[in-house]
Amino acid sequence: LHPQTIGSVLTIAEGEETIVQENIFSNLTGILEIKVPPHKNYTDSVYILHQESKTSMLKTNNTCQLSDLPGYINVSAMAQQLQNLENENATVTEAKVITTYVLKARQARFGIRRREKLLPVIQDRCKNEPLIQTSDFSVNETEFEKYNAGELILVRNEKTTRGCVTQHNVCSKEGPIACGYGWTNPDPNAPVKGFTFHQVSDGSICVNCNIVLPGGPPCDNGFCECKNITNKKDLMDCVLDADTEVVIEEGNDIFTQKLTYNSQSSERSITITSPAHKDLSNLEVVMHAHSSGYWHNHAKNNNLLKLGDACHISTLPTDVFPVDIAVGIQEIKKGNNATTKDDEVETQGIILGAGPLTKNEENALHSDIKSRCSNSNVERYVEM
Repeated sequence: LHPQTIGSVLTIAEGEETIVQENIFSNLTGILEIKVPPHKNYTDSVYILHQESKTSMLKTNNTCQLSDLPGYINVSAMAQQLQNLENENATVTEAKVITTYVLKARQARFGIRRREKLLPVIQDRCKNEPLIQTSDFSVNETEFEKYNAGELILVRNEKTTRGCVTQHNVCSKEGPIACGYGWTNPDPNAPVKGFTFHQVSDGSICVNCNIVLPGGPPCDNGFCECKNITNKKDLMDCVLDADTEVVIEEGNDIFTQKLTYNSQSSERSITITSPAHKDLSNLEVVMHAHSSGYWHNHAKNNNLLKLGDACHISTLPTDVFPVDIAVGIQEIKKGNNATTKDDEVETQGIILGAGPLTKNEENALHSDIKSRCSNSNVERYVEM
């Protein structure tokens, strides 16, 4: 095969804005790279497509999203078509374009070791950005516009097995800016059709759930029944695993960080524990929601930072979303056998004491906080 690189540009007119898309294809590597400049409300984007490895990667908004190449795409044919369009010296207008809409549901996050198995060009383009493995779902224009506007959307990907219908990726809309229903129940016979998901997440929450067909046997895949998801707490119970352990390697130290989700308390809680290692003390973090399912404004003194034997208490900051943290840890677990120091982003802060809690405040603390601090001095704190 004679090595050849095909480079082309494509002029695109969208309304009153004109942009130039760059395309580079190598027949030696089989990789097509497409660069799209920022326009309208979109940031700049880079697409990497590779036929042999069935790889599709989109880098945009400081994140790399990796997914399977759709079966209908022929990468070399696409590169040739882009070259032909340039040769025609024609500007592509919206009237000549057929637009498809795709939502990307996060599945796993890749650490350094998983990245090293990817195409070198992807490693290079994504060396300073998070790399997320996604499942892609096609939606229509109306659904896509609703999703972008922060409205609810139900992404259907049904699988029927022996009288059990699994609804994949039933998704909430964006949390803090949402209004109206934040999650819609796909089961038409469910007692609750939907509910708001404000203050639970700053992004979409997706969950698999089942609809049992009349006369059919119970579903045995471990997913929740859609009809039983009636509020925020039910949805969190379906999204979050009870226990998740992540192995971390730092030099010669190998230790396990553990995430625990307590679904038995009316005030759902998330606990993250890390053992002492090197010159760092053991760390326990407990965050809990209000009994209504809200994490902010309703709950007080719901954030514990226990360093060694010292318990530091604060009210959870409004820009910290425990469900997103927990989902992120689950994604790390799915994407990596172990993470290393190179996967970490280190931040530093100073903890300042802000006085003791009153006796009533101590009595009102969550049971997961009390059990960890029964023999410790409990003090409010602020972090600088």
